[in-house]
Amino acid sequence: MVYLRSSLVEIQMILVLCNLSVLSKYGAGENYTNVSEEEIIEIEKQLKILNKPPIKTIITKMGDTIDCIDIYKQPSFDHPLLKNHKIQMKPSYSIRKENIRKIDSSATKASLEQINELGKEIMCPVGTVPIRRTTKRELIFSNLLRKSKQNHTNDETLRRMYHH
Repeated sequence: MVYLRSSLVEIQMILVLCNLSVLSKYGAGENYTNVSEEEIIEIEKQLKILNKPPIKTIITKMGDTIDCIDIYKQPSFDHPLLKNHKIQMKPSYSIRKENIRKIDSSATKASLEQINELGKEIMCPVGTVPIRRTTKRELIFSNLLRKSKQNHTNDETLRRMYHH
């Protein structure tokens, strides 16, 4: 058990070092000197698709931006298989009254814990869903990571990985 914990710590340290090396190589600030103008334009197009116009915006203590998006305009419905999907607001089966009480009390408890954790009541209006806003920096960083993986992967590495 102790060996397992120490190996997990080692793995976490390696991941932190890898992230730091990528950040140092490509820059961690708002200065996107290693990103071409075409890539920035493409990233801005992606942001317009990902971040739908919010009905309400919430800023958390951690600095994340949560947008309350109309339930029918949420990004999951951009998928071709869900284009004409109808949202079922009520279950198609009946639930016994005692089960409803259990569900209501557990849901209330969970929402109260979330409210206490955030320090204030943060709720989206009825008919909306909370979705964390994607930032330009996150998309740039994910593109840089993808490029970094492509640059460091070759056929020989893949053969070794999948050779048993």
